[in-house]
Amino acid sequence: MSVEVFRTRAALAGSAAAALAEVLRRRRRPVLLLPAGRTAVPVYRELVRLHRTGRAPMAHAITFNLDELRVPPEDPRSF
Repeated sequence: MSVEVFRTRAALAGSAAAALAEVLRRRRRPVLLLPAGRTAVPVYRELVRLHRTGRAPMAHAITFNLDELRVPPEDPRSF
């Protein structure tokens, strides 16, 4: 396993979105488990940008949102 260090959040978001886009292009029916919450928003924004330019095809993707908080569904912190 390797660790990458990024100078900015934007650089991290770009790299993460590029990796997801690569999976979306290479797999016939990609399945993505995506974290919910605010932390991943910059990655999702970049992924949307890549999708709009045709570099992150979502037509056959299946996504699941992961809420890492262990709270009941009726809790306002639940997504």
